[in-house]
Amino acid sequence: MATQNRAIFKYRHDGSLLSPSAAAARIVTFIALVLLAAGYHPAVGIFTMVVGGIVLAATWPKKRLSLGPRYLLCGDKVVYYANVRKMELRPGLLELRSDANEVFTLDLHRFPTNARKDWKIRKNKSAKFDKVSKRIIERVLNAAPDVKCKGIDRALYSPAL
Repeated sequence: MATQNRAIFKYRHDGSLLSPSAAAARIVTFIALVLLAAGYHPAVGIFTMVVGGIVLAATWPKKRLSLGPRYLLCGDKVVYYANVRKMELRPGLLELRSDANEVFTLDLHRFPTNARKDWKIRKNKSAKFDKVSKRIIERVLNAAPDVKCKGIDRALYSPAL
């Protein structure tokens, strides 16, 4: 069985992977944990709250951007590289448009960093944006060689997974 060529990056996207029914189920679970903790001995209640909190935190969806071999996932958006018809690269923004005129925008400012100094924040975010946008452009050019490109020099990107 072959391993998938998948890259995952932290990225603060707008979408949510948590459906309304899943969010309601988590709220009901939390309320049940609180009621269970209040009904028993305090030690059992504390143990129940700690274990329940760990389980809820571990299963909560993360803000990530996942680059697969044929598509990218970002929140509730899925972009198939073969369906991209137009790519535009501007300073700090990469915009992908599909056949159905759906737009995915990769924004430099949405990459998190732990740096505290302004120059280092800019440097880290810029490096991460360059790395991710290069991978996306390469994969789109490989899957859809006839894509219209604006602000992108095709010679700089080798279409390889």
